[in-house]
Amino acid sequence: MLELANFYLGMNKPERSDYASEYEKLLQSVNLDNAPISKKENILPKQPAPTDNNLETNKEDTVKKLKEYRLKQSRAERIKPYYIFNDAQMEDLLNKKPRTKEDLLKVSGFGKVKVEKYGEDIIKILSSSC
Repeated sequence: MLELANFYLGMNKPERSDYASEYEKLLQSVNLDNAPISKKENILPKQPAPTDNNLETNKEDTVKKLKEYRLKQSRAERIKPYYIFNDAQMEDLLNKKPRTKEDLLKVSGFGKVKVEKYGEDIIKILSSSC
């Protein structure tokens, strides 16, 4: 019995999956604007055209930059991206547009630790795109 158990233990090889890189590959292979899964359905429905294209494009660029920063930081720290800030907190960032660390403390989910750790980078991203 011990011999059989050791045989099965010897055959076991732990599988280490890097889900972040798999997700990145998926994002690169899919164009979210109009990428069909099949001929009948799309990943996201098309949105109506905004009335002010410049503001909408600017917001989309800012969201993209914030998500790229969040992903880069999460990989560097080996944590989940939403630990840095989640989508609701990102929306609050976009609405309040903090210019200083003191302003950033007023954003939902940002305390002293997050502001010290990520504040300067986030403020640079927000100020460069506004």
